[in-house]
Amino acid sequence: MASLTKPRLIARTELRRSSRAFRTNRYQLIATAAFGLFFLLPLLVFGSIAARELGETLAAGGTIGGFDPVPLVRAVVAVYWAVFVFFVASRAVGKTATVDEPEAVLTAVSVPTALAGTLLAEVVLVGLWLVPPVVVIVGAFALGAGSPLVILAAALALALMVASAIPIGYLVGLGIRHLLTVNETLARYKTAIGAAAFVLYFGALAFAESLFADLFGWIGRLPVGWLADLVLLGAPGVAPSAPRAGAAVGLSVLAGGGALVGAVRLADRHWFADPARDSRPATRTGTGSNRSSPIGRIGRVGSRPTRATARVVWLRVRRAPIRLLYAAYPLFGLLIFANDLSTVLPYLPAILTLYVIWAAGAAFTLNPLGDQAGALAATLTTPVSGEQFVRGHLLVATTVFAPLGLLVSVGSGYLVGLAPDRIALLAAASVLGVLAAASLASGVGTVFARFGAVRLSGSHETVMPSKSAFATYSLLIGLTVAALGLLLSELARTTVALLATGLVLDRFSMALSSDTVLTGAVIVLIGSLALPPVAYVHAARTFDRFTISQ
Repeated sequence: MASLTKPRLIARTELRRSSRAFRTNRYQLIATAAFGLFFLLPLLVFGSIAARELGETLAAGGTIGGFDPVPLVRAVVAVYWAVFVFFVASRAVGKTATVDEPEAVLTAVSVPTALAGTLLAEVVLVGLWLVPPVVVIVGAFALGAGSPLVILAAALALALMVASAIPIGYLVGLGIRHLLTVNETLARYKTAIGAAAFVLYFGALAFAESLFADLFGWIGRLPVGWLADLVLLGAPGVAPSAPRAGAAVGLSVLAGGGALVGAVRLADRHWFADPARDSRPATRTGTGSNRSSPIGRIGRVGSRPTRATARVVWLRVRRAPIRLLYAAYPLFGLLIFANDLSTVLPYLPAILTLYVIWAAGAAFTLNPLGDQAGALAATLTTPVSGEQFVRGHLLVATTVFAPLGLLVSVGSGYLVGLAPDRIALLAAASVLGVLAAASLASGVGTVFARFGAVRLSGSHETVMPSKSAFATYSLLIGLTVAALGLLLSELARTTVALLATGLVLDRFSMALSSDTVLTGAVIVLIGSLALPPVAYVHAARTFDRFTISQ
């Protein structure tokens, strides 16, 4: 027991830190509650009902339409094991492969002890999510089948699954993290690699139906699925393989033990390794370097303080591009239609142009004060005026997104087969929309400024726009688009009038005409067109009047 004291202490410390971070993040609490309410709870309820009915059917000597459930259960067990491995590996890449306070921990205990504590904490944290569904569903099946032996066999199988999946997952994640740390090329482009992995993840979601069918069949043939034979040894009405059950026990022990040995050796190298440094020769920060960026190509547009502000904004984004990842989230929504692109193809030019307009404000001007972070006090003492400060941000947004908007609108319009006049109108709207959206975002961002950093992953923190700014800005853009759509489409006006009358106004003996909807759309559109200059002035005045309280 004495040999477990230090690993338990390390695990307890990690669990306490994780619990504290979780409890102080209200958005994570809300997301977790929503996940539990809308996904985990239905899974437990319907899964336990189906499992109990299956157990009762098998206990009564019935069959499931002549279908042998053993291969299916093997595939389910193998896929669940793969989920275990993925969870642990992803956590290792993002957080757990890096030791907190390594100078203190690694001088007080050995590497195997520190690793044992880390893995013990992973058993608890990952097990909290993945073990309860197994316990409930297997318990319901055992109750229906009237076989307590199933519970004992399932407990052994679950222990073997955890004992193999967690070391293997941690070894995989630790290996990826080590390569990203010590390899100069990978370390230099790790942000791009992470973004590519993020895109691949959403792409996989778009083709989830076909991919899941293929992966389910492939993963289901892994030997780890033979743990299902161990679980079903005491179940009535099925014929599991005892040799496969025994082989699953032996292979789980060997795989888990081998992965544990490999993780100890790799952790000994990784935790004491020096991070890779960029060996490329330093470039001059003068005119030559500026020409390589979009800001350097615009010549002498604007005053010198405006250009200086623009360069600072661009350099900040170039050095930490991960902060712009949230601006790409709406684009991934199109991947939902990747399997049937024909459904959105006629609307693709408008959708992509609208996205570019929205992203112009979300990427660079939605938190102009907060983006300064620790440099805000120094910026306020410079001769830069509020208008020059805001123009610098607008300069970056328009320089990057105006050409992108032209390319997207013209290119997608040509591919879809739009008429030339429609393409020209879309191109003009993209350029004007980029400038208007960036101005609007600057005002919204100063009203709902965020100055504190947020954690993007286990080791990355950066200042992001507040959720209030994000929601308000997106809502205003959405209202503008909705008003424009109602103005251009009589069918849309009629539909809104009928829905409003039938769902709400009819109860009060009132009705809404399409002409009234048109009037409301015009009013909203006029207000939307007036908002960008008002927001620009507000942002500039806020900067001029801003003071930092002690």
